[in-house]
Amino acid sequence: MASMTVGSGGRMAQKLETIARFSNLAQAEVARSVLETAEIPARIRDTQIASLHWLLVPALGGVRLEVPAERAEEARRLLDEAPATEGETMAASEPGEFAPFQRRKRILGTIALVIAVFFFLRSC
Repeated sequence: MASMTVGSGGRMAQKLETIARFSNLAQAEVARSVLETAEIPARIRDTQIASLHWLLVPALGGVRLEVPAERAEEARRLLDEAPATEGETMAASEPGEFAPFQRRKRILGTIALVIAVFFFLRSC
């Protein structure tokens, strides 16, 4: 369960907590929409990596969805109740862990990372 404090200008700093990780940006956007519909502010981290190097996202820990720490439990509960696919939910069983349907894709990202590193080292 990662958290960080953010703030800019004269705004008071707000502590954010990662409540879920996703294997692609589309899944994270759907989860963010669910939370924002319930008036829970949510932020997606790692959007640049997800857009440019989507095969590497699972190997790097996924696209993180963050909410204010004081609303984290409520946000997790909402994602637990939101349907994702047959018999599965959007949220992971443990904070910061991939949801069941996302774990299957993580191996592909790991393989892609190993191949990319291999070709990078080979070209040097």
